[in-house]
Amino acid sequence: MKLKYSRWRNKAYKYLREANRPMTAAELLEATGRARSPSSPRQASFVLIRDPRFFCYESEPRYIGEGYGNRRVNLYEVYDHEE
Repeated sequence: MKLKYSRWRNKAYKYLREANRPMTAAELLEATGRARSPSSPRQASFVLIRDPRFFCYESEPRYIGEGYGNRRVNLYEVYDHEE
């Protein structure tokens, strides 16, 4: 099965490996640019969950922004295996 956004997924994978820290889907979208990428953080999270290179887990509650308060968010990391 061919997944959409393969270029964006590869770019996000490289960015996460270089950053060496977990990030949210919104942070990944902002850092990797919007050209040919998912249109929202929710859509990006669905794309990343289907890719076996990414590891997803729920964070501790943290402050998200005015009006949102403390929320749990999904953080994404890459598996540490060499290709």
